[in-house]
Amino acid sequence: MPQIESDVVRLFFVKTQLERVVADMIASSYTDGSSCFLFAYKEVLLDDFLWEGWREKQYLNLKQKKGIFSGQRTAIKHLESIEKVVLSVCVSAKSIEINLSRLKNNNSNYVIERLKSRFSHAEVKVNIVPHGSSSFYRGQLSEKEVKKMRNKNNFLMRSLFPLLKYFAFKGERYGADEPVVQTIYTFPGHVLDHPKAKAIEFDHFDKIQLGSDLKNDILIVGQPVYMRERLSPDQVARIDNRISQLIKEVGAGDVYFLPHPREDGSMCFFQEGFKLIEYKEPLELLLLKRTFKTVISSFSTGLFTSKMILGEACNSYAVGMNLINVPDDELQQLRQGFQSVGVELIDV
Repeated sequence: MPQIESDVVRLFFVKTQLERVVADMIASSYTDGSSCFLFAYKEVLLDDFLWEGWREKQYLNLKQKKGIFSGQRTAIKHLESIEKVVLSVCVSAKSIEINLSRLKNNNSNYVIERLKSRFSHAEVKVNIVPHGSSSFYRGQLSEKEVKKMRNKNNFLMRSLFPLLKYFAFKGERYGADEPVVQTIYTFPGHVLDHPKAKAIEFDHFDKIQLGSDLKNDILIVGQPVYMRERLSPDQVARIDNRISQLIKEVGAGDVYFLPHPREDGSMCFFQEGFKLIEYKEPLELLLLKRTFKTVISSFSTGLFTSKMILGEACNSYAVGMNLINVPDDELQQLRQGFQSVGVELIDV
């Protein structure tokens, strides 16, 4: 790759489809001539999504090394690749921005201290991007968690792996309280426990702007609810009945069913007459390309994602969330989180 000098280098680290969609949204918004690089922890996230202007896309295989200290040796290999990419476009960049979902992830965390050390002339900053429904379970780091992070830089680790320095932090559990974090991207209605001064809200996608005619088609998102005994067969039957009623109430066009990526064969929430989507495509892209005005499931993150991406262009319903087998406090957080982005809860 020929070297092109750039004052600003922006690195995006993604692990989920939503993170990739958000990365495309952010990177495509810049008009300052900066170089944007995508690093994906899943190979499928290198596919074409919404933006094709990436300077380079690279797969960071988390299982690249095996054996003792495989995680640390893999992290070093990743750092070498990332540093090489930055050097390929700049030697004297004024600013390096690292975009990630949380500071706590080991591999992307190591990048912070490494780039601060290697490019001491540049200002290294971090932006936090939406991760998914797990963003609801935030709050403050416990003393145990803070101590665990400090131990990542203990004498043994420093001696064996001097190239790895973990950016230890405290406070808000995604790292939002740290001065190195300049921006927290979020969607309207997604209430987070972070410094409000750092928050920047995305606009939702608009299907009309995407060139799609609005229709009243429905998408049912399947869930492997038996894998962790989240629901019983009787409870699934109750949810199925309520979904059938809801379809009649909203006056649907065609009804499509999207199996879960980890489908266990149960095909929960699938009913006769539904059109099965057999090709595998990330839900995020499916929502953008197809004209689903309504999305229905029970407690799928797809409901959260549909509202995060499409906002008022999509009606999302969580049917029977009150039945799932999780601790009460976790269920309450989940319900409040889904409601905060506009998902309608229908208890059965």
